[in-house]
Amino acid sequence: MIFESFEAKDHKTAALKIAEEWNIDSEKTSGNPPGSRQLGILFYGPAGSGKTHLACAILNRQISLGTFGYFLPTTRIPKENTDAIERLSDPDEIPLLILDDLGAEKSTDRALECLYSIIDGRIWNKAPMIVTTNYKPTKELSSRFGSEYGDRIASRLQHACLSVPVGGVDMRMQR
Repeated sequence: MIFESFEAKDHKTAALKIAEEWNIDSEKTSGNPPGSRQLGILFYGPAGSGKTHLACAILNRQISLGTFGYFLPTTRIPKENTDAIERLSDPDEIPLLILDDLGAEKSTDRALECLYSIIDGRIWNKAPMIVTTNYKPTKELSSRFGSEYGDRIASRLQHACLSVPVGGVDMRMQR
């Protein structure tokens, strides 16, 4: 997926512009205290709006520039392999991580613990990430997870990532 094939209509133009301008070395401070660094982007909006397309376009551009990245649907987060969780948190192993479809995974305590560990580890390591979700990055996202991890995950993502709405109709249904 590339930026040129993204259909930027209506509410998607701003999201496309942000995605095109973001790079792994961005020193964006929008919405963060002065001097802090945005570690990534949290694209949110309805199913089929193009969130994954934008995330993959960013990843493909970074790869073309020589930076390794990894695309991980959250439904496939490793739940037993602690080495894999540590690698996903390490910017030397994975300079850019895409967490796709946050909220689609099963909300077992173990799955949420692993998800939290990855997100928290990337933030502590100042490792960039792009996250996509159908949930607004507010109480809607934290209530999706419930348990002790919901508020923690949502709070960390809101602090570390620029929240970007991707609106519009389901592009899959338009084809």
